[in-house]
Amino acid sequence: MVRSNVQQPYGSLVRRRLAPFFEQQGLWEQISNPYQVTEGSAGIGNVYAPMGPWPGRPLNSATNAAGGFSAPWMTSLPMLRCPSDPGFGLPGQGRTNYGPCLGDSTDTTWGGYRNRANGVVTSNSSYQTRVRASQRGFFRNQQKSAFRDVLDGLSNTIAFGEIVTDLGDSDTRTKPVDGAVNLLNIGGNTACEGFVDPERPQFWLSSAPRSAATTNSRHEVGLPQSCQPTSLHVPVS
Repeated sequence: MVRSNVQQPYGSLVRRRLAPFFEQQGLWEQISNPYQVTEGSAGIGNVYAPMGPWPGRPLNSATNAAGGFSAPWMTSLPMLRCPSDPGFGLPGQGRTNYGPCLGDSTDTTWGGYRNRANGVVTSNSSYQTRVRASQRGFFRNQQKSAFRDVLDGLSNTIAFGEIVTDLGDSDTRTKPVDGAVNLLNIGGNTACEGFVDPERPQFWLSSAPRSAATTNSRHEVGLPQSCQPTSLHVPVS
C-alpha cells in the first residue's frame, strides 16, 4: 500500500472538474451555471454562483437560510463508487471512492498561496516558502497542476487513489476524533493514537472524543484540528 495525504471533499472536487468527461453533461450544466435553490427546508430562491458553493461545507448548510440545498453536491455518481464500499446516503453527501493526492503534509492545505475568502495571493514571502515546502502532491490547493510540473517522472507519482466513505462505524479512516492537539504541532499526528481500540485497531474506542468541527459533515474530509488518518490507499503491484 502507498499512503498519501488527501484532505479535500473529494466528491464535489472530482465531479466539478471531470463531470463532462464521463457523460455527466447535465450535472456539469448545473455546476457550471448559476444554481437556484428549489428544494429543502431553507434557502429557497438563493442562487449559487457558477462552480457551486464551498465543496467542504457541512450538511447543516443545506438547512441554513443563508445557504440552501445544492443538488450537484448531493449527487453520487456510480462511476465514482467502488463496488466493495457499501456506504450509501447520509451522513455522506455526494459520496465518491476516488480522491486527488495532495502530498504527505496537512500544513497550508486549507488555503495555499491565496486567502480563502477573497482569492488574493499572499505577499508574505515566509508563508510562500512554507507553502512550497508543504504542498508536495500532484495537486496543490488553489494552484494549477499539469504533467509538466512533475519533475521526477510520472510513473513515480500518484495523482488519484481510492478512498473509503463513512459507514458510521467509528472507522479510523473516515471518522475524526478530537485529540485536543493541532495536527500541525509537534506530535500532533500521533495525539489520537490513544483513542484507537486495541482489540479492533481499525476503529476508535467508544469513549473517543468526537470532533465537533465535523458534526454533520460529509465525513470525507480531514481537518487539521482533528485526529484523523487522512491517507488514501493505492494498491501497487
